[in-house]
Amino acid sequence: MYENITHYFNEYSKENNLNIKLESSIFSDKIITQEKVSYDNALEYLLYRKSQKYDIYAFDPVYMKQYSKHLEDLKYYIPQEHLDMYSEPTMKEISVFQDKWLGLPFFIKYMVLYANNIFLNKYNKPIPKTWDELHETAKYILEQERLLNNTELIGYNGFFSSTIDTVCGVTDLIYSFRDSKNSPFPGFNSENAINSLNKIMELKNDISPDGMFTTYEDYSYDMLFESKLLFSKMWDCGQNDDYTMTLMPGNNEGVSGSCIEAFSLGINKYISEEHKKAAAEVIKYFTSMEAQKKLIIKDYKLFTPLMSLYDDEESCTFINCELGKQLQGINRDNSLADDYDNYATKIEKLIYQFLSNEKTAQEVLIEIENITKIHFISIKSMKEALIIFILLLITLLVVLLSIILIFIPKLKPYFNFLSNTMWLIYIIGNSLIIFSEIFYYGILSVFKCHMINSLRTVGYIGNFTPILCQLLIKFPIINKYSKWIEKHKLLFNLFVISIEILFNILSIISPYKLEDIYVEDGQNYNKCHINNFIGNLFYRIQNIYILIIYIGIIFLIFLEWNIQETFYYIRIFFVVMIMDGLSLILIEIIKTLNFNFKILYTIRSVIIILFLLTNQIYLFGIQIIFNIINEKKEEDLLFIKVPLSTINQCATSTTNESSISHQSNISSDKNDKSKTSQTTNKRTSIVLSLHNSVNIETYDKIINNNSNNNSINNNFYYII
Repeated sequence: MYENITHYFNEYSKENNLNIKLESSIFSDKIITQEKVSYDNALEYLLYRKSQKYDIYAFDPVYMKQYSKHLEDLKYYIPQEHLDMYSEPTMKEISVFQDKWLGLPFFIKYMVLYANNIFLNKYNKPIPKTWDELHETAKYILEQERLLNNTELIGYNGFFSSTIDTVCGVTDLIYSFRDSKNSPFPGFNSENAINSLNKIMELKNDISPDGMFTTYEDYSYDMLFESKLLFSKMWDCGQNDDYTMTLMPGNNEGVSGSCIEAFSLGINKYISEEHKKAAAEVIKYFTSMEAQKKLIIKDYKLFTPLMSLYDDEESCTFINCELGKQLQGINRDNSLADDYDNYATKIEKLIYQFLSNEKTAQEVLIEIENITKIHFISIKSMKEALIIFILLLITLLVVLLSIILIFIPKLKPYFNFLSNTMWLIYIIGNSLIIFSEIFYYGILSVFKCHMINSLRTVGYIGNFTPILCQLLIKFPIINKYSKWIEKHKLLFNLFVISIEILFNILSIISPYKLEDIYVEDGQNYNKCHINNFIGNLFYRIQNIYILIIYIGIIFLIFLEWNIQETFYYIRIFFVVMIMDGLSLILIEIIKTLNFNFKILYTIRSVIIILFLLTNQIYLFGIQIIFNIINEKKEEDLLFIKVPLSTINQCATSTTNESSISHQSNISSDKNDKSKTSQTTNKRTSIVLSLHNSVNIETYDKIINNNSNNNSINNNFYYII
């Protein structure tokens, strides 16, 4: 066939002065049958190597998703009016992927039913139009033939012979059980699908011997040509005098289902522009009305993908046009998996387990759906999602109700560390983090990916910024920057937050993409993914920005650890920051994992809920409750009241020890260490001096430890 059609094109090229010579390379004379998997593996190997050896590839459209990056979009090389000839929905499905015309079908094959005229005429039975009719007819004829000692006749072959046949078989079987001719594919996890598998099991048990449904494809063809099959399902292979090639039965009369297998032609993306144009001329010829009529219909009597030719009188003298128009074709979905062979093998294994009574129809169909379907977080289908959603709402309510506490006059002393405005920013930040989790519900989209990242990052920055602002204001050394920030708190907060918002806006330039995560023996799902340099750059900058602010806060907490004015609050927010840091680390770790998406979502949400609730209750609940319960308002059950002089003495002692250590180091440095080491020790000494400071003073006073002597009085403050 392939040598013949190559010759036809070269003759056409000469007649039309195209100056193109076509050469064909035949991988196997059984490309469409037994050697198919090997052929597609070889093809994939060439494409991924970006080989320029071949200009045109013939391929099965189910691999379009896998090949899509390596095939040229035909709409740039073939006129639109030519492409429009293949705009019939079923044909367009096997030609277009993600709005790109990646191939045009040269010819197609349908799964059809061959009905044995010898026995149907003998018992005066019509060709069945429904599965029930086929069942009853076959059962009756087999019973009559057994009485005549004919034990070789088989009622139905099932035709789950190979991986391809099995995937096609289960696809068109379920399709034949749709409610009406115009109904869509019912879906694997539907009542129609369960009924279809149960019906095929009845046929297997009643009218077919053991092993017939899964026997080799060649065996079915042999049995067909020997007229030993009463009803045979197989790929159309022309007319047979003893059989009538007809529609596959359906659950209801008028409804049928025939799987389509196509032989498509696509252009190699890696060849030169000149070769692409020449390749387009070849494809345009083979898929033209003239070539389809002469080569496909007249010479080889195959079904054509050009539906208009089924109304051509001359064409109908070579093929069964009436059947061609009545066939209700169904394509194998080419968008289900990146690795179609692996996906198909899993389905084959499950169907064989069903046919051998290892699993029920419902069990098998649920597992097939898990393989083929992209799952998402849904309250309707996931109990854990409903529980998490309720917990998120409760957490959000707790966070929002916390606002009331900061406006109660009696509780105001417990919230002096931050102003009301900064408390509001802190609470809004927590609320945004909660909303980021809610965006996971429903089908994931690129927009949702951006919203999840934006709400989470802005939420954490909104959480950190008020704390950073106040720590900068209370810096141990009196400086002009702290004074400026104190006068412009809101402006400072908005500035820091707006930088993060800007990063999120810029990230839209290089948007997220949805990555399909396929889970072995689990449920597949989408994941937000950035697979380009600019997008990853912005993502890393965002994380570094959050990390810098976080480290800055921790460092400032260390420096202000002993400041009398904020001694109590420093320790409270230190605990809060540790909790936030742990939650950030755990969430980043979860992002790298790919397994059961329900478990991942549940763990991530529980982490966020747990840490937010803990922080919120710690900040707004525990300290207040214990203070109110305690009869002595000046004592807190969480904190021990200690005279300030005692702490100052400790601070002085610590400072003196630091000073002695420093002097010792200087002495040692004169003998052993370099100037760089002296500078390092000096900086360390300054940091320790700031850490030991109990008041906000000038630089000189802090370094000379004068603050300890000047600040001794009878006041009290709290330590853990």
